[in-house]
Amino acid sequence: MPIRIANRQKIIEGILENPEGITLCLDGTIPAVSGGFYVSTTNNSFTTVSDDIVERVIMQIIADPLAEFIGSWYSPKTEEYFIDATACIRDKASAIETARAFSQQAIFDIARMEAVYV
Repeated sequence: MPIRIANRQKIIEGILENPEGITLCLDGTIPAVSGGFYVSTTNNSFTTVSDDIVERVIMQIIADPLAEFIGSWYSPKTEEYFIDATACIRDKASAIETARAFSQQAIFDIARMEAVYV
C-alpha cells in the first residue's frame, strides 16, 4: 500500500509525541474504534526511539498487507519501546490467543484504555 510522505511524517510525529503509546491508522489518523482489543502481530522492540528507527519500522509495517494499524507503547516492565503492526480483535479470548501466538506481552483493552498482560 503506497503512503504519501505527509502521512509517513504524521505517523512518525504521532509515535514520537506519545512515547507511552498510541495506535494509528496507516494514514496517520486515530482509529475510530470504540471497543475490542488491539493486538500486535510483529515484535519490534527498542531501548530508545528516533525518527530513523520509527521511519524504518513503519515502512515495514505499511508494506505488510495484513497490517490494520500501527501501534506503539512503552513497557515499564522491560524498559522497551514497541512499534508494531496491530490488529483490532473484538473478542478478548481471541485477542489473548492471538497475542500468545505472536509472543506478545500484552493486549490493549480499547474500552478501558489499559494494557492487559497475557
